Amino acid sequence: MRYRDAHSGIKSTSYGIDGASKSPYAQFTVPGEGNHSISFNSIDNVNNNEEEKNSKVFVDNTPPEIFINFSIEPIGTKNGANLYPNYVRMYIGATDDHVGTETVLYSIDGAPLSEYSSPRTLDISELSRFKKVKKYKVRIVSKDKLGNESEKTVEFFVGNK
Repeated sequence: MRYRDAHSGIKSTSYGIDGASKSPYAQFTVPGEGNHSISFNSIDNVNNNEEEKNSKVFVDNTPPEIFINFSIEPIGTKNGANLYPNYVRMYIGATDDHVGTETVLYSIDGAPLSEYSSPRTLDISELSRFKKVKKYKVRIVSKDKLGNESEKTVEFFVGNK
C-alpha cells in the first residue's frame, strides 16, 4: 500500500481481510487459498477519514498436478513395479487450475532435468528412450506461473515376462 497526503500527512492506515475488523496497517499475509477481499483506508493528521477502498486478491499456493500415462497397459509386474515391453512410450502432463503450468521437466535415471516439450525440444513420447531391458526411474518436476512446484517419480521395468 502506498499512502500520502499532500497537505497534513498520514496519521494512520488500517486494513481488514474478508470482512474482519480492521487492524493498524503493518506487513500482513492473506490467509488461505482462494478469493479474498482487503478493505483499507487512511486518516490524515487533521483527522480526515478517507473513504474505505476494497481490493480483491486470489491466493494460489497449490502446485500443478502431474499426470503420467503410458502408451500401453503393463504386461505384468516385476519386484512390485509395472513391466512394459520395449516399445512403450511415456506421456507426461501437468495442469494448474488457477495460473497455468509454466514448465514440465523430466529426468531419466538421474540425468539432468530436460524440458518435456517445447518448440525447441522433442518430448519423451517422441524419443525411443525405453528400449533397454532394465528398470527405469523417471523424475518429473512441474512449476506453475507463480513458482509453485510439484514433483513425482515413477519406476518401472522394460523387458519380457
